[in-house]
Amino acid sequence: MTVIEYIKMGGAINWILFAAFLTTFFIAFERIIYFAATAGKRNQRSQSARMRRISRETAGIPGDTRNEILERQGTLLYEEMKKGLWIISFLSAASPSLGLLGTVLGLIRAFQDMAGSGATGSIEEFSAGIWMAMLTTACGLIVALPALFFSRFFSAVIAGRSLSITMSVDEDLNGKEYTKGARCAQVS
Repeated sequence: MTVIEYIKMGGAINWILFAAFLTTFFIAFERIIYFAATAGKRNQRSQSARMRRISRETAGIPGDTRNEILERQGTLLYEEMKKGLWIISFLSAASPSLGLLGTVLGLIRAFQDMAGSGATGSIEEFSAGIWMAMLTTACGLIVALPALFFSRFFSAVIAGRSLSITMSVDEDLNGKEYTKGARCAQVS
């Protein structure tokens, strides 16, 4: 059987889940490209380099105003990194429930078919109805697990990049460079 045949067997909910699956991977692919293109402390497109540039450009501005500018720019970079990830997070949470809904609707249909056929309904027909109903649960999990992985993975990448941004600005403001170990020891 092909993937499309399995999706058709699960009905409309499986088509929704298939769209969710594609959406998850399209967003994840776009984010992978984005994070790869902005990787590296020395990369001029990296978030850290961009914040350092802004920090240097605002060096002559009085303290509170400069801090507000840096904070605003840091927030904009953070939001840029998070772009689209709320969708992946939502799909990781909603897909299992949507799959379960499909299963419940499929079971209702199987019981209605069994009731409609009266005592003549065979266990094979009923089993086939349950089997098709369970497909949506499996599809919901097939969507949710990669979406959960990508959601957690990108959250970790963003946390690391945010720390790097903070360290870069801190280095510019204090005029000294931290190594990761020294910075971590200082924070502890």
